[in-house]
Amino acid sequence: MRLVVNRKNKAGAVFANETVRWIGSIGILVLVSWAIWKIVLKAIS
Repeated sequence: MRLVVNRKNKAGAVFANETVRWIGSIGILVLVSWAIWKIVLKAIS
């Protein structure tokens, strides 16, 4: 997927960049909580 950035489309590019960063941080949160959950399950069993 290629982003073509025009001067008019700068707001769109900024929005896309923020969306990608937002999705990335959610992915990191999911990975961290998943790892914690596995550790908790091992500790319980």
